[in-house]
Amino acid sequence: MDLDFEDDENSVPDNSLPEDVKKGHFVVHTSENGESRRSIVELSYLAHPGFLKLLDQAEQEFGFKQTGILAIPCRYSDLKSVLESKK
Repeated sequence: MDLDFEDDENSVPDNSLPEDVKKGHFVVHTSENGESRRSIVELSYLAHPGFLKLLDQAEQEFGFKQTGILAIPCRYSDLKSVLESKK
């Protein structure tokens, strides 16, 4: 299969990050009662025990086939507590 890419200065790759997500960070959406809140998190939190527990919750809720955004089924305040505990 041949892929045809145009060299256009104005084109944006599909895998580009939003402008507010700095290098070394990722986006997490907390979800509770159908309400979603977006947070930007440093990559170093992927090794934090509290954050790993939240990822386990996401696995139990959504499984490994979750595509697109990283959604965690917890309150924003729960994520905020984990993020503040590392400081």
